[in-house]
Amino acid sequence: FFSVGMALKCAVFVALVAIAMGLIPLLFSYKFGGWVRRHTHNPSNFTFASIPDLTGRVAIVTGSNTGIGKVTARELARKGASVI
Repeated sequence: FFSVGMALKCAVFVALVAIAMGLIPLLFSYKFGGWVRRHTHNPSNFTFASIPDLTGRVAIVTGSNTGIGKVTARELARKGASVI
């Protein structure tokens, strides 16, 4: 049905599309001063105080039993989010 070469070309195409779908929104956000640029342009400026009030919001944090996930879940909860 498909040759090995055709299957490889399809796999490469799918991989490139997947990468583009993830990177393009991040690049546009950075270029036009969106969330990515505000919080990664100078990460040393990011503090607990820069997180807005999250009362009434729900946050899903994976890996929240240890490390950075645990700290993230704790800080989101301190700002009023319901953390799952």
